[in-house]
Formats: sequence, C-alpha cells, structure tokens
Amino acid sequence: MSKINTLLKYYHTIKYLKPRQTIGRAYATVKRKLNLSNVKIPEIKISGSLIPRVPFLNHDPWNSANNILKYEFTFLSHTKKLEGSNKWIVKESSPLWDYNLHYFNYLNLLSDRDRIKLCKDWINNNPFPHGTGWSPYPLSLRIVNWCKANFNDEEIERSLFFQTEYLYKNLEFYHPGNHYLENAKALIFAGLYFKEFKQSEKWLNKGVKIFLKELPVQVLPDGGYFERTQMYHAIMLHGFLDILNILPLDFKLYQKLEKTICSMLDFLISNTHPNGELALFNDSANDIAPATKTLLEYAEKLLKYSPKFNNSFPSSGYYIYKDDDIYIIIDGGEIGPDFLPAHAHADIFSYELSINDKKAIVDTGVFEYTNGKIRQELRSTKSHNTVCIDNLDQVECWGSFRVARRYEPKSISFEISESGFVFSGFYDGYSKLIGQNIIHERTIKLNKAKREIIITDKVNGLGTHLIESFVHLHPNLLLLQSEQNKAHFSISDHKLSIDSKSTNLSIEEGFYYPRFGERIKNYKLTMCEHSELPQVLEYTISY
Repeated sequence: MSKINTLLKYYHTIKYLKPRQTIGRAYATVKRKLNLSNVKIPEIKISGSLIPRVPFLNHDPWNSANNILKYEFTFLSHTKKLEGSNKWIVKESSPLWDYNLHYFNYLNLLSDRDRIKLCKDWINNNPFPHGTGWSPYPLSLRIVNWCKANFNDEEIERSLFFQTEYLYKNLEFYHPGNHYLENAKALIFAGLYFKEFKQSEKWLNKGVKIFLKELPVQVLPDGGYFERTQMYHAIMLHGFLDILNILPLDFKLYQKLEKTICSMLDFLISNTHPNGELALFNDSANDIAPATKTLLEYAEKLLKYSPKFNNSFPSSGYYIYKDDDIYIIIDGGEIGPDFLPAHAHADIFSYELSINDKKAIVDTGVFEYTNGKIRQELRSTKSHNTVCIDNLDQVECWGSFRVARRYEPKSISFEISESGFVFSGFYDGYSKLIGQNIIHERTIKLNKAKREIIITDKVNGLGTHLIESFVHLHPNLLLLQSEQNKAHFSISDHKLSIDSKSTNLSIEEGFYYPRFGERIKNYKLTMCEHSELPQVLEYTISY
C-alpha cells in the first residue's frame, strides 16, 4: 500500500509540471555530469566595472570581517570553520548552508585587499565544474556580488568572465521561479560589467529577455511575488532594485521594472507587521532578506514613489486589516503556482496578529529545507492557525519542496467597515482528500467597539470526524491564567484572552521558528471535537 501511495504522490506532483521542468532537469543533470558546456574566454586582458546610481544595498547580518579572515562563517544560526586542503567543502552542513557560503553576500564586509585574497582562495580551491559553487543558483548570486566589488584584478575578473559564460550555458530554465530570475540578474550584471567585450552583449540580451518574459508571470497583478512567500518577495524586490540601480534608462526593461517595483513596494509595506518584521507565511523567515525599512530606504534613493498600504491582495491571497490597536493578515489564497509550489505550506485560512505593535499570534515559521521530521511538521496544517480534519493536511506537502494533491479556497470575501471587518471563505479540498462532502468554512470578524476578533469554523459533511483548530502564540506572551475553555495572557503591558465558545481549550508548549536554525519555546492552543458532522468550532480573541 505504501508503494501505491508513493506512486500516487509522484503522479499528483508531476502532473502539474511543465514539460521543460521535467525534461529540462534531466537534460541539465546529464549535461553537467558529462561536462558538455564548451566554455571559452578571450586570450586578451579582461577587466570590467560597474557604476551604480546609488551605493548598493548589501545584506549579511551574521558575519564579521574578523571571523571571515579566520574562515569562520555563520549562516542559518550555525557557525562553521573552513579547514584543510578542501576547506570550501564543509562537512556536516546542509545544502542551504553550503549555498550561502558560495553566495559571497559577505564580501562587502572586507577590505579591498582581503576581498581579493578570499576570492582567489575560492578560485584555487573550487576547480571547474565540481562542487556546490558551480551550481547555477549560488553561481548566479556570486557573480552579482563579485561584480558589485569592482575588483580591478585580472585573475578574479577572468574567473568571473568564465563563471558567467558557464552560467549562460547552464541556465535553470527548468526551475521557472526565483532561481531563473537570479540567473537572469547575474547575466545582466555581468553583461554591463564586461560591456567592452563581445560576449557581454549576448549575456545582457538574454538576461533582459528572460526578465521581460518572466516579470508578468512571477509578479502578480497585485504586486505580490507568485511563490506566495513574503521572504522571497523581499529577496526578489532587493534584486530588482539592484538591477534598476545599474540598468541604462533607455532600456525597455527599465520602465517595466520600475512599474513592477512600485507595486511590489505596496505589497511589502502592507505585509509587514508594525514591529517591522514580515509576515511568515509559507517558507518565510526573518533576516534572510533585508528588513522592510532598509528596502524602503534603498528604493527611495532610486525611485520617486511613496508606497501605499493596501488591505486586499486578491491575486496573492492576502487580506489585511490595520488600525491603532491591531494588525491582522489572513491567508485566503492558493498555496502557490501549481507548477512551482516548492515553498508552499498547508496553511489555508491561517492568520497572524499583532496587538499594539507586538506580534501575538504567529505562523510557526521555517527551520530548514532539509527533508525530515521538522520540515514536514512545519509545512503541516497543524503548524498553522487554521483547522485540520482527521489529522490530514489540507494539501499533500512531501519531500523538501514537493506538493501532490492541492486545492484552493473559494468564495473569498473581505469587507471593511467602521465597526471592523469580516473575512469569509470555504475550502472543499477535504471532500477530495477524505470524501463525505466535507467542507470547511471560516469566518473571521472584528468587532472594533468590543475589541474582539471572532473566528468561526463550520465543518459540513457526513460521518464522524476529528476537527481541530490551532492557535500558535508568540514566545513573548506570558500565560497568566487558564480555565477549561479560556486562557489569559499578557504581552508587554497589554492583556489578551482567548475564549473557546464551543469546546474545551488545551494549552501546551510548542516551538516558534522565526529564523532558519532557530527554535524558541511558545504556547500552542488547541480546540477539538470528535463527533458527527456538521460541527462548529468558535473562539474569540479579546485584546
């Protein structure tokens, strides 16, 4: 039976993919293993430079120059020392940690002399085409960072030229998301950096062509990034601003990128909590992208545009209410693009809540991308502030980045009035996953005068089922008192109460994962009923 289930998962995963994703990935693997890329560079002196309009925004909050010079690097909350003759191959590290090492986001922390020394060490110890550093994604980010450095060193620039030509012949067209745009960004950077050389024109033209084609696909009409994660939205926005910083004004891409960035800035400020942190839906974590405030400052130097707060992002599926007392963001959309749900979680109708500028109810976050118990747990429905039925996830997340059966919410409504707001929608995915016509309908209503948020979950259908509703609290909430169906907490000088109107309320310790590799104890609330349908679970948040 397990083999049949596995085959069905593969079927329901692969059927959504585009032909270029399956065939292209196989072709790229064979091409790389057989080293079929014929890379040539001119037998002349190679040099280049970039002149940005404003200083680039560089981002690495974990490392310091002193540690880097000792070959001690920190990524994803883990510090490792590079040692031995093969020191760029780090033992017992995750693939994502290795990727970060080869990005060279930390290069700006060093002096010009130390940058050159470190990059030459990388060149001498990472022979083409072996190792993580030659994978197209880290290769792309490294090319951009090396271009930003303006080395004026021929050995490094010859390597940079070679790396770009190799990337040009090994683009991740089979990964039509953030990877492909990072490839294109690297080609644009190198194309402008080496503008005196013939090859640079084809790099630049290819990068621009990819962007012109992919921008309308990867940035949704409401300005949200199509993978539905606030972290990747901020990462891509940073990259787009970098391109705008160097692209000639007469390029067709400049005007398109400028317009796209403005809508992305609206999305960014709207999806940021009052404390300055992003909402953490799907694969989102703090610190990976520059902070919202920092991105806005960078954008202000490049654009004459004042971002606008919006309440509804129907293409992305996020609905937001904000006043002097609360900020709430609700996920009422698809989990991501069907052909690329790699960073999706089973979190339909989940929400995050801040009270008086403090995060109170949170998404559980993300700890790592390596497949295993924690990765599966954090993508599960139970790790989000929504309803789980019969211990089954709303969608079938599996592996590190795969999703099999998935269904979207329907009949989404979000209305704001003087008295508050009402969000509603229903999800019939469980009727396919379980059967028996099971439909989950959620309503979230704010009564501003009473300072109450009422969450009502109606589950219709046939048969007897286990219905569970979860609420994950920020670690700063202190438990004051608990009763059979009510719990009282304090957050700074304010109080928050959660009252289960329909069933008992259980409180247990859980964990919050606000950053990669970081785990903090918190409280998790559960309300459940195991009975015949229809069933209603309801709770009130008083603040």
